[in-house]
Amino acid sequence: MADEPQRNKILASQAMNPSLLTSSKQVHGKQILIVKNSSEARRYEGFDGFMTGFRGIPLGVFTADCVPVFLADKKGTFAAVLHAGWKGLHGGIVENGVETLLKISGTESSGIIAGIGPHICGECYKVGMEFGDYFPESFKNGRMGLANEIVLRLKSKNIPEMNIDRAPSDGFCTFHNNDLFFSYRKGEKAARLLSAIML
Repeated sequence: MADEPQRNKILASQAMNPSLLTSSKQVHGKQILIVKNSSEARRYEGFDGFMTGFRGIPLGVFTADCVPVFLADKKGTFAAVLHAGWKGLHGGIVENGVETLLKISGTESSGIIAGIGPHICGECYKVGMEFGDYFPESFKNGRMGLANEIVLRLKSKNIPEMNIDRAPSDGFCTFHNNDLFFSYRKGEKAARLLSAIML
């Protein structure tokens, strides 16, 4: 978000209490915090994902080309949001998110649904040749498809492809659509996109 008043206004318009927004100074890692009650709703440091079974707590991540990944169980009893850039993906943020959600929710992999939010597309995401070693199935001609890698990793945890929604990201590249989204690589606006989920 460009500024806090605007962010708070948008959160309130979605019936999310801005004072309960739980977020973090992200570090491109795989650490996920389980928020157990509203007294734990605040800004943290060192986490790249949040999860809760407590209603009314907005969980948020900030991105500017990286991918916001949303997870929930079909029963609507637990929800999570992850910040997934290439470092986090390489470190296992997606796998950790799924494993943690399965553990605390007690559901099967088939009972998990996932959503992939706006991010830089594979056409625009130019990377070094070493990415071919890190992400062999998502790297091609010096470019990497982050969403493709996320889908592969979700499926590796036995989440059915029909449970993975790419629609929120399809056609919405942060680099291409810099009039709608902030892009670190585009570099025209020094800000980030807030993606939030709440039970």
